[in-house]
Amino acid sequence: MLGERLRQARLAAGLSLEGLAAKLERPVTKQALSKYEQGVSEPGPSRLADIAAALNVRESTLLAEPAVEIEWVAYRKLARLRRSHQEQVTALAAQRLEDELRLREMFHIGDRHDLPGPIDVQHFNDCEYAAAALRMRWGLEYRPVSSLVETVEAHGGIVLMWQALREFDGLSGWAKQTPVMVLNGAALPDRRRLSAAHKLGHLVMRTSGDAKQDEQFAFRFAAAFLVPADAARHEIGTHRRGLSMDELGLLKQRWGLSMQGWIRRARDLEIISAGTYQRLNMQFRRDGWHREEPFQYEAAEAPALFRRLVLRAQTEQMITPEEAEQLYPGVSR
Repeated sequence: MLGERLRQARLAAGLSLEGLAAKLERPVTKQALSKYEQGVSEPGPSRLADIAAALNVRESTLLAEPAVEIEWVAYRKLARLRRSHQEQVTALAAQRLEDELRLREMFHIGDRHDLPGPIDVQHFNDCEYAAAALRMRWGLEYRPVSSLVETVEAHGGIVLMWQALREFDGLSGWAKQTPVMVLNGAALPDRRRLSAAHKLGHLVMRTSGDAKQDEQFAFRFAAAFLVPADAARHEIGTHRRGLSMDELGLLKQRWGLSMQGWIRRARDLEIISAGTYQRLNMQFRRDGWHREEPFQYEAAEAPALFRRLVLRAQTEQMITPEEAEQLYPGVSR
């Protein structure tokens, strides 16, 4: 089992066998490291300590039995990433998930989620229903959600950040009864927010299995969850001939849905016509706003629970300051 743990830690660190060999204080070949990972041979105590230090993990972590396995939903979306990045994000998620579940267990925080469903979805109206069901379950009514990521954490989900490339949007899955999502920490807050809502859609809905349609359903769910239909009509009316940029910017800041997301939402609810929708999108492209909108959403949209648990465990002397730093580098800053 050491080999499997060693490989997971190396991939989570984003290192190749050559990269790990280069980080070790005492020389070792990549062939020797490969044999460790395959279980053909095992490193001695001093070598194991050297490897653990290079990977910034505890020796006990490398020797422990794997505690969790994540069943990813819509995993095929990772096809846009290089294989090395696919392996890194899934290994990093498994590693981080295990650490958070261990801390949750320390403080008797349940590992069961509070998601409805799965809800069968065959049409876009079903997506609206599924989003409304989740809002009702979480007692959100028709209010804007101030921090979606922290709301997910409050209802039993685990949210991880990966400072990723542009082509990585996010990933979601299940670790037994625990919903897990990985978001791109390099994305703008409103993009991370939409991605989180999109991942919730994949977790809540049971769809056809058609990749293209499932993605469309997940995006419809995301928009409906962020801005319920009745709230959208209350904000902008039931029929509009146009939408101003200033109005869209204010709506973005209030609801945390991008300006382009609001335009799409207005079209999906038939508040604006197809022609108006096309004209507004053309304006965004002409001005370069499809890449960076002129109004920003001012919110962090980042997970906070894990850092709090690490600080709590350190303060209560359940883990050492060194362990806390390994779990969450820079935790005390």
